[in-house]
Amino acid sequence: MALFLIGVVHRDPRGYGKLFGLLQGLEPEAITVELSPFGLLWREREGRRLLEKLNAMLKGFPPDAGDHPEVILLRLTLDLPFEYLASWDYARGRGLSVHLVDVNWISRRELPLVEKEALTERNLKELLAREPRCLDMAFRSAYGKALKCIQGERSLVEVGVFPPWSTFIGLLRERILACRIEKIASLYTKVVHVGGWIHMVSDPTGKSMASLLNHLHPEKILLAS
Repeated sequence: MALFLIGVVHRDPRGYGKLFGLLQGLEPEAITVELSPFGLLWREREGRRLLEKLNAMLKGFPPDAGDHPEVILLRLTLDLPFEYLASWDYARGRGLSVHLVDVNWISRRELPLVEKEALTERNLKELLAREPRCLDMAFRSAYGKALKCIQGERSLVEVGVFPPWSTFIGLLRERILACRIEKIASLYTKVVHVGGWIHMVSDPTGKSMASLLNHLHPEKILLAS
């Protein structure tokens, strides 16, 4: 059994092409994705509605407001994630299975907050007031930070990231993800898991998803290039 953990920076605008190409090279028998079934349904239904709401709200701002990097990232938050799209498109053409392994009840609690907190006129004003940044450079920087953490050169805290397993719910999520991935990995010869890079970091206390899967000797791949 071979297990590959592909770490991504969420909302990477170039993520789809990079991930699809990597899957072609690895040729897995099954793919797991850090997305819950509820999260998929929410984006397919509510996500589309909220994208329309965002477009309507942007009409009250300058014509180029929709091109602001922060608004682009907000759109990507509402749309189907590239991790799922690339995995699904790859698997569909080969008759393979894609398993959504994230936790429904956590998604049910967090996703509805997007409309209440992000899709407000106040938040849009704050986003548009920010100095535009080069997204390509921002994601390159994020992947550089991720590489240092995955290789053990820096801890999450040292790069300014709060370890998600430091909370009860976060720790429970890491355990559920690891358990589900291990179960699926036991059914196939080669499995690829696609998810946020933070979960790929080995934690000295053994609490992260990657640490909980260490006994399977997974190969970690960062979706950087």
